[in-house]
Amino acid sequence: MRSGSGLLWSVIGILFSWARAACRLAQFGIQYLGKSSPWWYDAAQFHELLYASGNRPVRDLIANLDGCTGGKAGEIVTLGKS
Repeated sequence: MRSGSGLLWSVIGILFSWARAACRLAQFGIQYLGKSSPWWYDAAQFHELLYASGNRPVRDLIANLDGCTGGKAGEIVTLGKS
């Protein structure tokens, strides 16, 4: 074993224990079934969302955010172009 590898495995063990705890707690929660809110994104996260959407039109992506359906999506995209 190389120096520090014991510490690394300890950290990995702690991370997995947190993951297992989160999975156990999730069994008692209520799943959110609503649309994603535009308020949940900062600039960097929104950029990542746009990048992850691939070739999907921006207006279509915006229209699927909570409160941004229909004509509102078109207004938002138009504002973003200016």
